[in-house]
Amino acid sequence: MDANPVFSYIVLVFMLGLIYYFWDRNRKNEPLNPFYRRKKKIVAYDDADDTDDIERENKSRSNEKKKRVNIRELLEVEDIKHGLMRLKNDRFVLVVKSGAVNYYLKSQEEQEGIDAAFEAAISAYDGPEMIIYTQSRRVDYDDHIEFQLNNVKNNRNLNDIQKYYSFSVLNFVDVWQSNTEVYEKHRYFLLPYDLTSKDKRKFKNEDQLYRRIFTIMARRAKLLIDTMARAGVRNVTVATDRMIYEMLHFALRRSDARHFKLEEALMRESDSLFVTADRDEHQLELVEKIAKEVSASA
Repeated sequence: MDANPVFSYIVLVFMLGLIYYFWDRNRKNEPLNPFYRRKKKIVAYDDADDTDDIERENKSRSNEKKKRVNIRELLEVEDIKHGLMRLKNDRFVLVVKSGAVNYYLKSQEEQEGIDAAFEAAISAYDGPEMIIYTQSRRVDYDDHIEFQLNNVKNNRNLNDIQKYYSFSVLNFVDVWQSNTEVYEKHRYFLLPYDLTSKDKRKFKNEDQLYRRIFTIMARRAKLLIDTMARAGVRNVTVATDRMIYEMLHFALRRSDARHFKLEEALMRESDSLFVTADRDEHQLELVEKIAKEVSASA
């Protein structure tokens, strides 16, 4: 028998065995070197299992507390009260909500008068930079539909056919607003006030500081409101705390704000003091803080 075919056969078997070895080691996720040993991770276990469970639970709670971020921190809003937003950089913001005017339906003279009044309002403003914020919201007729439904139900002068027709129209309006992307604009003027070291020395009480700054900013806002009223703009008012929360709510939720309304969220939060479920330390601290504030204001 010739030696060359035997040698070729041995080499072929060796190559096939080597290929199978590489494939098997890779399939088992093991190193190609059979003499290589992986370093095992050393995990220390205490004898007391109960102690480990308590430590792990406390550690998970602390991690959750670190991960939890208040929405005010994301917006750099430190507090909202007395009609003012307080930012983290010692800046207070007074919000003025403005109505609309049909500018393009006015005549040329009326448009020029509106422009002149708006320029006068901006130039007469004495303070840091004014921020004009326009917010788009989906139309929401839920309150009006509910009001009309109650009127139809309580109206004794309507017969069954008239009531059925009224209910059909109101149901059509409800379906239309749910399936139609129609938006309305809400306009805001944000008037900032930078806190000085003199204010900090003079007003040690925080409530007095808020009221003092609100008085100063309300004077500047009144000049803006009067000038805008002369331009034909109606419903220009200083925003309350509720209106500021509403502005922030729509800014964050956008299109979902019509379904997840601020009133429902506040109603759920008003019942949070009586929840019987387990609460963590962070929530209990917040509840205690809010209870003290409510009792102090009362």
